[in-house]
Parts: sequence; structure tokens; C-alpha cells
Amino acid sequence: MAQSGKTAKIAAGATVRRLKKQARTAGIAAAFFLAVCLAGSFFLSGPGRIAFAAGTAAAIIVCLIFCGKFAASARRIVKEAEKYSFALTEAFFFECFGPFLALNVSFRDDRGTLREGRTRFLFGIRDLEAWQNIPLEIAYRGADERVILIGGAPGEKNR
Repeated sequence: MAQSGKTAKIAAGATVRRLKKQARTAGIAAAFFLAVCLAGSFFLSGPGRIAFAAGTAAAIIVCLIFCGKFAASARRIVKEAEKYSFALTEAFFFECFGPFLALNVSFRDDRGTLREGRTRFLFGIRDLEAWQNIPLEIAYRGADERVILIGGAPGEKNR
């Protein structure tokens, strides 16, 4: 099934790419904890073996929950792609949440009204330099204040 232009653009955007990467990372972490659990079951004995298995099983479950949440978020965004409109940011800044950053943007919607929005996921510190001093392209929905980052504006080096 061929994707529409909006769907393809959103699927290739920075937000969906980041969500897919986070889902992959959580899946890899779950596999790692599974390997640790199996190794621990061979090398430990007694009550320590049971406690170790329970702890690693809990870590596996947490990783799988996060993997599922990230993958479902990415899938939902792509599925609802036709509901989004695109805009270029007029201004943006990062807001700190511990070691992570949320991107707050100002943009003009399709009617020319100045609006503000916030990205649906948190960035890492490396993203600051990549998107500094270039206009960004975002996707937004009606009255929803959450936005999806596509990347650098068309004509800019898309990072």
C-alpha cells in the first residue's frame, strides 16, 4: 500500500524516527536482561537465584512495556498522519526536564494565527546543536498543542 505524501513525510520525521529508535533500544535492553537472567540461573544457586531471576524478570517487563509504548506512539502518529497540517517554526526553545529537553515552538497555522506547541517526546542534549539557528518544520493538529517535529525546514540541511 502506497503512503500519501503526508504519511511519508511524518513517517520520515524526527519524532517518529526517535520513537522507533527508543522502541528498538528498549527491545534490546529487554533481550540483554533476558540473557542476564538466563546466565544468572546457571551460575547462581539458592534464594539468590530466585531473587536475581525476579529482579531481571521485572526489568524485562519494564523494558517491554516501554518498547510497546514507544512503538504504539509511532504507529498512532503515522496512522493519523492525514489529520496533521505542516508549518515552519517562527521561534523555538528547549525546556529542561532533568537530563532531557522538550522543544517548545511558536508557529503560524494555516489561517495565519500565531500558535505555540510542544513536542510529544523528549530530546537529548545532542539535538541542541543540530537544530540551532535553522527554521524547523513541524506537523500539528487543530486545537492540539502537541506538535510533531519533522526536521529542518525544506531548503535547509535536514538534520
